[in-house]
Amino acid sequence: MQLSFGTSGRSSPCVPESLPQPASAFSAGKSPTAAVITRAQAVPRVGAARQEMTSRPQSVAHGAAQPLPHQDRPDPAQGPAADSQVDKVPGCAPAEQAARPEQDGLRLAVSCLSCQQTPEDQDRICSLFDREQTDEFFYDCIAFRHAHCGLPLPDPLHDAPLMFALKSLAIDRGASAAGRCTSYILQQALEAANVPVAFTLLKGLQDAMRQGFLDRCDLEDQRGRTLLEGTFFYEQLNLDWCRLVLAAGIFDVNPASSPPLCRAISLSQDTAAIEALLEAGADPCVPDDITGEYPLVLCVRKGAGRLAQLDALLGHPRVDPNQISGRGPQATTALHQAISRGHIDLADRLLQHPATHPDVFCPASCGSPLAAAAVSFLLKRKEPDTMVRFLAQQGGRLIIASPAGDPIDCGHDLGRFRKLCGNDAIRAVTPDRTQQLHRALEQGRKAGRCKGESWAGRKRGRSAEYSRRIQPPETAPC
Repeated sequence: MQLSFGTSGRSSPCVPESLPQPASAFSAGKSPTAAVITRAQAVPRVGAARQEMTSRPQSVAHGAAQPLPHQDRPDPAQGPAADSQVDKVPGCAPAEQAARPEQDGLRLAVSCLSCQQTPEDQDRICSLFDREQTDEFFYDCIAFRHAHCGLPLPDPLHDAPLMFALKSLAIDRGASAAGRCTSYILQQALEAANVPVAFTLLKGLQDAMRQGFLDRCDLEDQRGRTLLEGTFFYEQLNLDWCRLVLAAGIFDVNPASSPPLCRAISLSQDTAAIEALLEAGADPCVPDDITGEYPLVLCVRKGAGRLAQLDALLGHPRVDPNQISGRGPQATTALHQAISRGHIDLADRLLQHPATHPDVFCPASCGSPLAAAAVSFLLKRKEPDTMVRFLAQQGGRLIIASPAGDPIDCGHDLGRFRKLCGNDAIRAVTPDRTQQLHRALEQGRKAGRCKGESWAGRKRGRSAEYSRRIQPPETAPC
């Protein structure tokens, strides 16, 4: 039987033309569409097949694949060496001792997939294999579902990573009636926190990708979605497990549609997926293809509880907090979005970033952030003046957008500001409300002068360049 992988029909140089077939108990007289056997039936059958396959001489003449260098599995009967060392650590609680081998193995697996490994590191990961746990995973997640596929079953305990992945991909490309194999094994290993199995599959898929035998569709589940296009990655995995999934480099973190960063912000308040995606090369300046919204603006729009996510995004060197996000009348910036939703904590964090300009101009959002806050204060009788005073204290200015979309600095002239707004509702605002706005502006500016928090004294770098670029004319025509 000739097995080919990839769209070009090439055969893997690491895989002979005929892979070792499972024992005849699986396929003799059986149709691929036969009913799925029970676990009680699968255990002795698969056990016999595994024993028969492992007892054969491992040579090309018998059709077995040669293991890759430094990928030989240690004998699980000898027990993991790392566990015995951890048990001797004084002062560790039993729960901490049990978690330490998994965490150490997880970090080693991430470094191995990131090409920062040594042969000894990979052997230490393999030493974490527990025979009983691995057998149970093999029976429940592999043999029980794919015993009648007519192809060799991937065995995490005995297969080298590349062979394990190629067998799984062969089942997927054989249109098995039991469903997808590769994506199912990966998700089950992640759900069970099974470091050795997850590492083996990811390492094998990484090797297959480097040799040209992996397509994007190979990573999809039965609904045609990859792990980054579902919800499990964002809602269930912590930072270390997210790093493990992305370290192999098999998932696209900057796709043409549905950026994973936007999905991470939409689906969870946690920062694990965001930090892992940014470390893996995700670009925070890639907008959503449908709404045109950037991750930073989406994070601010989600509002409450997103301060940690905002910190993670602002810590990226390529992020631009002054970028206009969205299309048409929905266009806005992160600072305008924070002001319109009353998130003063997020606005304060944005202004602490050295690139954020307090007078960033957005025609679709009234003009400057202070102008947007002033308009909102005038139109909403019950709105407090907290945001107006805060922005005035930060050195913000009343820069309104003209009908042509040009910036006009109104300075301290609220009458001119109300006239240029071009809104009948604002022109009809009572004098006492206008007086309240004037008082809030003066209080904020005075507080800013007393604390020495003028924008010019605090900002440096890109924000100064932005200031020169969008500096509105002081005497613009009405």
